[in-house]
Amino acid sequence: MRALHQSIYEMKHEKALEVSSKSEVRVGKEIGAFSLELDGIFLENVFQAAKQYENGGPYLDLLNVSPKQAKRDERHCNSGKLVGFVRNDEMNITVRRSRQSGVARATCPD
Repeated sequence: MRALHQSIYEMKHEKALEVSSKSEVRVGKEIGAFSLELDGIFLENVFQAAKQYENGGPYLDLLNVSPKQAKRDERHCNSGKLVGFVRNDEMNITVRRSRQSGVARATCPD
């Protein structure tokens, strides 16, 4: 991650803010998805629960577990390709294939 931040600095002459639990800066940790809550539900849970796959989802029960459990739920690995995100019963974001990496994938054990 430091190499990425260094590249950004070299290109833009600006510091990058890592927004995650891995941030080296307190504010970056505080505004990460594992820390921010909306109506008592962590943003990470909302993100994970909203995923729509070819063969499943959204998995709204993930709103009621820890953020770490929501992220590691095995259904992210067993439901086919990620096709979008659902909010209020509507597909709000559609995932497009990237030339470099295909579609977004969960980190799944081999």
